[in-house]
Amino acid sequence: MPYNLRVFDDNKAGTLKAWLVRSGYMFGQSISDGGEDYSEQMAFCELHRRLPLKGNFLITQRIRSDFRWIGENAQYSYRIRYRFMIEKEFVRSKISMVPYFNFEPFYDSRYNSVNRFRFTGGVTVSLKSWLAVEVNLTYQYDEKYSTSNVYATGLIMHYFFENGHR
Repeated sequence: MPYNLRVFDDNKAGTLKAWLVRSGYMFGQSISDGGEDYSEQMAFCELHRRLPLKGNFLITQRIRSDFRWIGENAQYSYRIRYRFMIEKEFVRSKISMVPYFNFEPFYDSRYNSVNRFRFTGGVTVSLKSWLAVEVNLTYQYDEKYSTSNVYATGLIMHYFFENGHR
């Protein structure tokens, strides 16, 4: 059943799909030493379940599997990540603001345990139907990593491409 949420303007409402599946491939490496300290190749797949609530609240649950090849020897491991997110939309003068909070524990096969926890809070502001800006703060705890407590900020630009609508 479609739900209308994130209404940017009265003429165009985005239909929220309750289920979403994504997959992809990523490659990463440390910048300062050309990947000597860290390199990783990863294939992933995700399943999202989105539940709209009264008052323009939205709960999203995601389960993600990361299939990883780490380091020079491409040691295989996998992670399973569950993310719980809650968000609420506010609309003023054709600008949509969506503050959110999420929590994500990570299971890592290398350690056979849940060893990483991530908390993120932020806001996404839709400035146009095709442009949004997101700012967030993240805290991550990882008992197996040399820096067990990580604090980070993020700034993300979202561009939306659609056929036939501007």
